[in-house]
Amino acid sequence: MTFLSLQLVFVACGVASSPAKAEFRGPNAVLCGACASHAENHRGMRRASSQAGKMPEKVYSVGKDGLTIDAKISQDSPKVKFEPVGQGKEAQLPAIRYLVKLSAGKKYQLTMDSDDVDSVLIMKDSKGKQVAWDDDGGGGFSALIVLDVTKDHTYSVYAATLKGSGAFRLRIIELPPKKE
Repeated sequence: MTFLSLQLVFVACGVASSPAKAEFRGPNAVLCGACASHAENHRGMRRASSQAGKMPEKVYSVGKDGLTIDAKISQDSPKVKFEPVGQGKEAQLPAIRYLVKLSAGKKYQLTMDSDDVDSVLIMKDSKGKQVAWDDDGGGGFSALIVLDVTKDHTYSVYAATLKGSGAFRLRIIELPPKKE
């Protein structure tokens, strides 16, 4: 039997309660251990993955005004492995991953700007294959990637830091088609 802290389960339903345990009973049923009156509210909640306690990551879309994410990163953030072009070896950097759905036939510009960190952008496909990366292509310590998307796909976009900790802004916009 797998147990998960009640706080995580209650985030989904909005019920606040003292710490307790919740019990997963199969992939589609969760019973609240706090009190019988809340148990019915939790039946039928779906488990995020085969690993209890893991919530699904949000998948972002790029709207007509683009996508802007303001966040903070530190040297203690999880590391991403990537292959800098021309170095012939793998490197690791502290990074925050964002899942972003991009549409076929469109061109996107991704930027990461910060006054606090040396920004690095890394993009991988759903199989973990690196499709693009940049350090300082946006001028100064800003990263810039321009990507032509050939098929609808959800990419992992990693906002990473070469050095420093602090706030950054990740911006993704659809570029207009070239006029001929």
